[in-house]
Amino acid sequence: NAPRRQKILDEVKKHFNVRVEGNLFGDELHNAMQSAHVVLNIHYYENALLETTRIYEVLSLGVPLVSETSTDIDNHKNLLESDAIHFTPIGDADSIIKAIDKAIDISKNKPEKLKIALNKIIEESSYKELGNLLKEIDESQKKQTVLLEKNKQLQQLKKKFQMR
Repeated sequence: NAPRRQKILDEVKKHFNVRVEGNLFGDELHNAMQSAHVVLNIHYYENALLETTRIYEVLSLGVPLVSETSTDIDNHKNLLESDAIHFTPIGDADSIIKAIDKAIDISKNKPEKLKIALNKIIEESSYKELGNLLKEIDESQKKQTVLLEKNKQLQQLKKKFQMR
């Protein structure tokens, strides 16, 4: 484990029961995440990009998340305004502890608020992914149309040269 992560975990452990997992996958990982009150995401490097795959995986299981912010956080504005995920400054153990307290409070005392926040994130990300997929399909179709047209032109040129 990275020393900066360990330093933060040592502080968090003073306030909460912490389970650290680093080598779980599939159902075992999902079961561990679902048994948590909150999942904490601490970047390995201070200048890391947001681990959106892991974040959406956690949120899709209905578990609130606390994460350090990231260098690309502006690309994830839909996550910034949610009660399902709480961002903290990088390396700030005190902010992480406060965010965990807040996430646990919402989870225990306002479960409907958490559910609405989780559903909104998942819905928004699904629409965004669908939109991106449709754009990719449209671009692929345009490329295919161009290639078909070029192929047609090539066939016409071949015919011309064969006639001569």
